[in-house]
Amino acid sequence: IWPNPGRQILNIATEKFSGNMNVTVTDISGKVMGRFSNKTSNLQLSTDDWPTGVYLIHIYTTQHIAVKQWVK
Repeated sequence: IWPNPGRQILNIATEKFSGNMNVTVTDISGKVMGRFSNKTSNLQLSTDDWPTGVYLIHIYTTQHIAVKQWVK
Protein backbone atom coordinates (compact mmCIF):
# COMPACT_ATOMS: atom_id res chain seq x y z
CA ILE A 1 0.00 0.00 0.00
CA TRP A 2 1.24 3.49 -0.75
CA PRO A 3 1.68 6.33 -0.08
CA ASN A 4 1.97 5.71 3.64
CA PRO A 5 1.29 8.10 5.22
CA GLY A 6 -1.07 9.50 2.63
CA ARG A 7 -3.77 12.14 2.19
CA GLN A 8 -6.19 11.81 -0.73
CA ILE A 9 -5.39 8.56 -2.51
CA LEU A 10 -4.62 5.05 -1.26
CA ASN A 11 -3.06 2.60 -3.72
CA ILE A 12 -3.21 -1.14 -3.05
CA ALA A 13 -1.33 -3.68 -5.15
CA THR A 14 -0.99 -7.44 -4.82
CA GLU A 15 1.44 -8.01 -7.67
CA LYS A 16 2.49 -11.46 -6.45
CA PHE A 17 -1.10 -12.75 -6.55
CA SER A 18 -3.48 -12.71 -9.47
CA GLY A 19 -7.23 -12.86 -9.56
CA ASN A 20 -9.91 -11.08 -7.59
CA MET A 21 -9.00 -8.83 -4.70
CA ASN A 22 -11.46 -7.83 -1.98
CA VAL A 23 -10.57 -5.05 0.44
CA THR A 24 -12.22 -3.89 3.65
CA VAL A 25 -10.99 -0.69 5.27
CA THR A 26 -11.65 -0.04 8.95
CA ASP A 27 -10.60 2.76 11.23
CA ILE A 28 -8.66 1.89 14.35
CA SER A 29 -11.90 1.50 16.36
CA GLY A 30 -13.24 -1.08 13.88
CA LYS A 31 -15.72 1.14 12.02
CA VAL A 32 -15.94 -0.02 8.40
CA MET A 33 -15.02 2.84 6.06
CA GLY A 34 -15.72 0.81 2.93
CA ARG A 35 -15.64 -2.51 1.12
CA PHE A 36 -14.11 -2.69 -2.33
CA SER A 37 -13.60 -5.34 -5.02
CA ASN A 38 -11.36 -5.47 -8.03
CA LYS A 39 -10.72 -8.11 -10.66
CA THR A 40 -7.08 -7.06 -11.00
CA SER A 41 -4.21 -6.88 -8.55
CA ASN A 42 -4.30 -3.05 -8.32
CA LEU A 43 -6.84 -0.83 -6.62
CA GLN A 44 -6.88 2.94 -6.08
CA LEU A 45 -9.17 4.46 -3.43
CA SER A 46 -10.12 8.08 -2.85
CA THR A 47 -9.78 8.91 0.85
CA ASP A 48 -10.90 12.56 0.69
CA ASP A 49 -13.92 11.90 2.92
CA TRP A 50 -12.00 9.95 5.58
CA PRO A 51 -10.85 11.82 8.70
CA THR A 52 -7.19 11.92 9.65
CA GLY A 53 -6.25 8.78 11.57
CA VAL A 54 -4.97 5.23 11.46
CA TYR A 55 -6.70 2.65 9.27
CA LEU A 56 -6.48 -1.11 8.85
CA ILE A 57 -6.55 -2.38 5.28
CA HIS A 58 -7.84 -5.98 5.11
CA ILE A 59 -6.81 -7.49 1.78
CA TYR A 60 -8.31 -10.79 0.60
CA THR A 61 -7.15 -12.68 -2.50
CA THR A 62 -7.75 -16.26 -3.51
CA GLN A 63 -4.31 -17.18 -2.14
CA HIS A 64 -3.83 -14.94 0.91
CA ILE A 65 -5.29 -12.67 3.55
CA ALA A 66 -3.28 -9.68 4.75
CA VAL A 67 -3.90 -6.77 7.12
CA LYS A 68 -1.86 -3.61 6.65
CA GLN A 69 -1.85 -0.36 8.60
CA TRP A 70 -2.25 2.95 6.77
CA VAL A 71 -2.00 6.47 8.18
CA LYS A 72 -3.82 9.49 6.83
